[in-house]
Amino acid sequence: MSGTVWKGLKVRYFLGVFQGPGFVDGSPERHQDYVARLQARFFKGFVLGVNASHKLFEQEVTGITRTVNLFGADVRWRFRGLTVQLEGAFGDNPEALVGHELLGGHAILGYRIRLDDDLRLTPAVMAEVVDPDLEVSWGLAVRLAGAVSLDYREVLRVIVYAEGDISPGSYQPALAADSRVTARNRVFLQGNLAL
Repeated sequence: MSGTVWKGLKVRYFLGVFQGPGFVDGSPERHQDYVARLQARFFKGFVLGVNASHKLFEQEVTGITRTVNLFGADVRWRFRGLTVQLEGAFGDNPEALVGHELLGGHAILGYRIRLDDDLRLTPAVMAEVVDPDLEVSWGLAVRLAGAVSLDYREVLRVIVYAEGDISPGSYQPALAADSRVTARNRVFLQGNLAL
């Protein structure tokens, strides 16, 4: 559900409720998500937003139903072909024990190049820094990524994407199970077709 609160600044709200797949297919994975977003466009191309998420889920390791909350803010500026986006989030870490919180953010820079009437090329880069557990001093997780997408009209998109984890070490959340976030470096090639 969405709507406009104030047309002068183009203040809009978005509300959503989502059920996990267990609601549909009877699988044991069950969760509910309640999300909200409020955003304002201060001038053409500049949008500031805040959002919140409330999740209920059954923790796989303990079988206990947990509640986690995440709060975020973002700003996006588009000028001609250039897009700059900054996002940040703070809240409960669903991978850790109760009371363990995460803090992080990332920056995205992209530029859309119009090759002709039908073709557009968009290179983009992203840098992300996350402290996955503020209660444990495992250090920051740092990730860099880059992508180039080629769009043909609104029909076809081909993307080459690469990411690398340059974190100083791996992070072990405060769980009773062997759950570890480790360094990853990978390259993807993806194609999307709209019919």
